[in-house]
Amino acid sequence: MFAKGSLTWLASPLTMAVVVMTASVWFSSMVGYAVSVLLFLITLFMAYFFRDPEREVGNGIVSPADGSVAFIDQEGRMLSMVMGLRHVHVTRAPHGGEVVGLERRSGRHRPAYKEVSETNERVEVVISCGLGDLTMTMITGFIARRILPYVTVGDELRKGDRVGIIRFGSRVDLRLPEGCRITARLGDKVKAGESQIAEVVDDAA
Repeated sequence: MFAKGSLTWLASPLTMAVVVMTASVWFSSMVGYAVSVLLFLITLFMAYFFRDPEREVGNGIVSPADGSVAFIDQEGRMLSMVMGLRHVHVTRAPHGGEVVGLERRSGRHRPAYKEVSETNERVEVVISCGLGDLTMTMITGFIARRILPYVTVGDELRKGDRVGIIRFGSRVDLRLPEGCRITARLGDKVKAGESQIAEVVDDAA
């Protein structure tokens, strides 16, 4: 299964590869053969990057993104997941609830794992649930240039539902409401929708 919005990214290099290969056969061009092979390889990379496998939803509050846990604040209320090119880049809801906020902020495209990324372009999604508000922020990186949200304000989400996609590497921050405890540790490898990263410790939250 491929991610929503990936058709153009897959079809463009594939179409070009077929056209160049056909012309290369017609004109017996070795350069054309080499270019067509490169385009086919690009198509394979796009197919790998835009994959969107089904996931078995995990327990507790689950990771909104694939990657590794790169930051946990001292208060234990916020953590960051950094993705690489090899990870699935479709983000998922860490908990069920209603989308009550959706804001895109323009900005720069600096490396997502550095402090300077605070000025990077981002899309902030606020999910209201029985715990309070969870704020999920999708952030572009040096290579990532576009965030495509799949949700709008008013949407009801189940835990593990797809929220959006960040193209070509990036970071996702998650701020938790009170009454939650982060169970993930720095460096943990996580999968969106599957890996538990926090739990509810206050039933009244």
